Amino acid sequence: MKFAEELAKKNNLRIEEAIEKVSKELESGNETLNISSDNISFQDLISIFGTQKQKGKVIFFDAYPDESIELKIDIMNPHYPDYYGGDKPPADWQNPVPIKFLTVEKTKFLFYLASRDKDLLTKAENLLKDALKNYGIGAKTSLGYGVFEEV
Repeated sequence: MKFAEELAKKNNLRIEEAIEKVSKELESGNETLNISSDNISFQDLISIFGTQKQKGKVIFFDAYPDESIELKIDIMNPHYPDYYGGDKPPADWQNPVPIKFLTVEKTKFLFYLASRDKDLLTKAENLLKDALKNYGIGAKTSLGYGVFEEV
């Protein structure tokens, strides 16, 4: 997203066009985009994450809780189950069916990265921190899920 935003601004593109262009360049492994964000070049991005043809030079390990995990129950409440099931159009007389799911709250996590290239490792760490803080990971990030605070 950061690189798509930069490309859109630089070339006066709609964000959707920029996302598509950046995605295609990442998929193909072309290093032709001359853009950078926060002192990280597009070539660095390809080196960090790799492509379908070459592996990335930074390893992202699983995140681990650093203390006890605090679980909470939350619900999704789809109001139109028949519509989402593909049977009928949405209507007010359909009964909502709450779906319970577990969330993790107020839990510190440790994130581990490894690389032989210290410069790329630092850049990957900065990208990870930015992604966790400003974009979030997983589903329902617009509701605050998957968004982290740096401690």
